[in-house]
Amino acid sequence: MAQNNCSTNENKHKKFVDYIFKICRKDCGIAAKLKRSGSENQAVSSWGILVQCGIDIENDNKRIPYSLVAEFIARSKLESDSGSDSFGRVLRLAISKKKSSVKDISDARIRRILNCDSIFELQIIIRSALNLIISRGLLDKMCFYEFLSDLISFEYDNSQMRIKKKWANDFYSETEKKEELENDE
Repeated sequence: MAQNNCSTNENKHKKFVDYIFKICRKDCGIAAKLKRSGSENQAVSSWGILVQCGIDIENDNKRIPYSLVAEFIARSKLESDSGSDSFGRVLRLAISKKKSSVKDISDARIRRILNCDSIFELQIIIRSALNLIISRGLLDKMCFYEFLSDLISFEYDNSQMRIKKKWANDFYSETEKKEELENDE
């Protein structure tokens, strides 16, 4: 595979997301490798693709976000990054699609994500949330570029709290408004 220009542009995150969408739709073998990158034992199969995009695979804080996003793009079956919603908002939509009362479960799920202190811990916890989003058919609503930017920023202490607040705000804002409207009726 020829060297791409993922690492030569200032829009590295967007270029990476667009490139992963493109190669996953063209080559099922590459998509299969990226789908397996979530498994610690099989993650090695995706490293070549990450290196070609200029990702430092020796640095977990760099490799994990790109690998996680690439895995879920490969699993998505989407043609492009057409979503516009943040991770927090899409998670809320996925949880609200459930028929039973899930307020306590949803609060626990987002609290677990918000309590993560490292990208390594976050990728373990967030994977189940992303699987829920896929199972509800909502992955197309999520902006992968924004999600990748959030994950990459998560490694920095000053940005980590900002990302957590953003996800919490996006998760709870519509829920609280909805509950207020229901209580007023």
